[in-house]
Amino acid sequence: MLSRFDNLSNQEIAEKLGISKRTVENQITIALKALRVSIKLVLYSIIFLNL
Repeated sequence: MLSRFDNLSNQEIAEKLGISKRTVENQITIALKALRVSIKLVLYSIIFLNL
């Protein structure tokens, strides 16, 4: 959210939260993967189940 909506860099987010830049990168990657899976499930439901 901070990188997308507040336009903060990964380094700025890390400093703000007191964590490493690598942790920020890993968490963003995990979150984006989860979003992709959720979006696919919703699209499949709409297309194949006509919800």
